[in-house]
Amino acid sequence: MILKLFRALMPKNADFVSALHEHSLIVAEAAAVLASALTGQPPCDDVLKTICALEGKADDVARRVFEDLHKSFITPFDRSDISALATASDDTIDLIEDVVQRLSLYGIPAFTPAMAAQAAALAEGTAKVAAAFPLLNAPAKNAEAVTALGIEMSKIEGHADALLRGALKDIFASDMPPLRAMAHKEIHELLEAAVDRCEDVANLMQGVVIENV
Repeated sequence: MILKLFRALMPKNADFVSALHEHSLIVAEAAAVLASALTGQPPCDDVLKTICALEGKADDVARRVFEDLHKSFITPFDRSDISALATASDDTIDLIEDVVQRLSLYGIPAFTPAMAAQAAALAEGTAKVAAAFPLLNAPAKNAEAVTALGIEMSKIEGHADALLRGALKDIFASDMPPLRAMAHKEIHELLEAAVDRCEDVANLMQGVVIENV
């Protein structure tokens, strides 16, 4: 209680919530670009360039968050939570970039419906997380909404996990050449990993709420 009062009275040195929100919007944009691309056809060089540029923008924001953490005496909530949120969000866009890097590297001749569905789940999840970040400006007041986000992200992750299992089953049952099968498997697993990290962001947001109610 004393710590909460102390934090409320002291000035905040940096607007971490706005920075994290800015980062999450970039992640959501990259996920939307990926989802749109996977409903079309290769080549994906233009998509790779776009997502690499977005990843660079996200890195700049994340770097600013970590620099401000070192400089700031007072933060809106625990600094370890801010660091974890920035890291998980940055991991998400790194994985999105990994997906398009692999698509370009392996020269995938056609995107599968499962890839498109996984990317759509990722785009949905990142958009929901981005929309929810401003709620951390008043975590106690917005506890119910942040909890609802966690429930929604759990459903999205469950759906994405089911898509991965189905995709792997199809790959192993197909007559796809071994190297192509390995490439498809890796892409599906990277998409699932990105959804997992997005869910981690939502879980961390719930943790902030719990600590500040």
